[in-house]
Amino acid sequence: MSGILLTNAQANEFFDQCDASGDGNISIQELVKVLTDYGLPQASVIEMFRDIDKDGNKQISREEFVGEVCKKSRKDAVEEMFSEIDKDGSGKISLSEMKAYIENKKIDANRLEELFNQVDTDGSGSVDKNEFTQMIVNDF
Repeated sequence: MSGILLTNAQANEFFDQCDASGDGNISIQELVKVLTDYGLPQASVIEMFRDIDKDGNKQISREEFVGEVCKKSRKDAVEEMFSEIDKDGSGKISLSEMKAYIENKKIDANRLEELFNQVDTDGSGSVDKNEFTQMIVNDF
């Protein structure tokens, strides 16, 4: 799901597509059927099922599914955005990289610097992935 940010509505719609029996839960067989039709290997689907089935009851509830799918989607989106901004691949975002990224976003340069300094919690002059993730999670 890398690069795809699913809304709750989309995750619920996909849950309904997977829940062929309509019992409000997804069995491993139901998930395997749908996702192997999309080309995923069965072993990967089984591993995914185990990751999502938090209570281990061999059924994925709507709550488990939507929560996990949306969480992974957000994480993937944050990582993709970080990589897009981190042009030199250093694993850190410099102020100049941040400025270049939002150049077309019409944010005042002083406001950008103020925001950057708030996100750069350790005062290193760059924003690492943890600081960036915290900014996205807490502020957006």
